[in-house]
Amino acid sequence: VRLPVPALCMSFGPDGTLYTGSGGSTFSRISPDMVEEWRAEHSDGPCARGIAVDGAVLYAAFNCGPVLELDAASGARLRVIRVEPAFNMALSLAVVRPGVFAVSDSGRVLLYS
Repeated sequence: VRLPVPALCMSFGPDGTLYTGSGGSTFSRISPDMVEEWRAEHSDGPCARGIAVDGAVLYAAFNCGPVLELDAASGARLRVIRVEPAFNMALSLAVVRPGVFAVSDSGRVLLYS
């Protein structure tokens, strides 16, 4: 399957919708029938490495930086989370439950809410 957008990281929503991160600052929502529904540019860090969706919110972890929350339906920025303790390099991101996410970072897993 060929995606309509470049993707370094991706996450599936509960309805089969695919969310992608370009590895830079571009995020997309792709319907289950492979139609790009939105594309959003958000430059909040050097490189988005991990994304995850909880249904309503798309989380994006940037290298050495913040976690961005986007509205999953529209791609609009909801907020930027400055996490403490900071991570060195986001390798992956997972939603534990709405409002709680985990970031893997060079051999450790950090939990944030």
